[in-house]
Amino acid sequence: METPQKTWDGHASYQWTYFPEEAKQLIQYFLTKRIRGKNLDVGAGWYLYHPNSTAVDFSPAGLAYNPAQEKILFDLESVAEGKTLPVPDHSFNSATLVSVWQYLHHRKKLLKELERVLIPCGEVFII
Repeated sequence: METPQKTWDGHASYQWTYFPEEAKQLIQYFLTKRIRGKNLDVGAGWYLYHPNSTAVDFSPAGLAYNPAQEKILFDLESVAEGKTLPVPDHSFNSATLVSVWQYLHHRKKLLKELERVLIPCGEVFII
């Protein structure tokens, strides 16, 4: 039986091509215009949309290829059991979720966790 992590490793292998290059560039352009300070890239996979991002993903394969300087291996679904991201409160100016929202089962709990790690009035970009 395939584990959830193996499933996401497989997903990470094709996510690089999930969007055409033009779409990735448009997303990157939009985020570059909006993001100031540190960003938390939630469900980052292989691609880095903003250079000052910490990449969070459940897939070791996705994180291995992601060029982010800071990476966190974390199961986003574990927030349902009360687990928290291993980062201090109010440590990011923004969070991005590019092609992740539709896969989440516990969206409200994840948003509550993002509220904890973002500075007051921090922004969340769901694409």
